[in-house]
Amino acid sequence: MTDEMRITYQQLATWKAAIKLEALGMRHSSGRSVKAHACRALGLAARAPHATVIGVIEQMMAEILKAAQGVVLGDKDAPHVFDVECTKGGVKLHAEVHAVDRSQASRLATQHGYEVMSVNMVG
Repeated sequence: MTDEMRITYQQLATWKAAIKLEALGMRHSSGRSVKAHACRALGLAARAPHATVIGVIEQMMAEILKAAQGVVLGDKDAPHVFDVECTKGGVKLHAEVHAVDRSQASRLATQHGYEVMSVNMVG
């Protein structure tokens, strides 16, 4: 996988389901192999077994979920705490952001690669 390529959690879940169906003998309507496409995108050998490809996909999914837990941004000495609802890598999450105001909280989350959906003051 190249650094520029960003694969979302939803894409991984879709590939996983399609590859499981291919292993049972079903094919994509275009006749092309989803497993072969996923192998190219993930940098695996084209003839990698279904179980191996699914294992790599599950590992990537677990890493995305692990990264989405316990996000805390900003200076702990800031006067306010904000709950920032955001997404990263296709995963919806809430980040705890310590900041002076809403705009700074939003800016901090954006600078760390999160797509901000809403900002709410907690304390």
